[in-house]
Amino acid sequence: MGQWKYKLKNSQALRDAIHNGDLDEVLNQLEVCWKEINQQFPEDYDDRELSSDLDDIENERDNILNYEDYDMDYEEVEDNVDYLLSNLYDECDGLGIWIEI
Repeated sequence: MGQWKYKLKNSQALRDAIHNGDLDEVLNQLEVCWKEINQQFPEDYDDRELSSDLDDIENERDNILNYEDYDMDYEEVEDNVDYLLSNLYDECDGLGIWIEI
């Protein structure tokens, strides 16, 4: 664990939500992750970035509930959530944050 500076506290809850395919819970855990990263690394991940990521999460929560009204299918919502997860993974890699398996 030489390159990792920090371990994300809710790693298991995030992994469980992903494994269970529970998009709403994945979004809940993403929110927890981003808030923790902002708290632990405020100079590297500031309040503006946090606000932007939380807005993206809220948008996907809305999409889960209303995707048909937005002329989307559920797979598009899943792809969007996967994109948000990818952003988290990239940020964690860049900051040296370990997401425990």
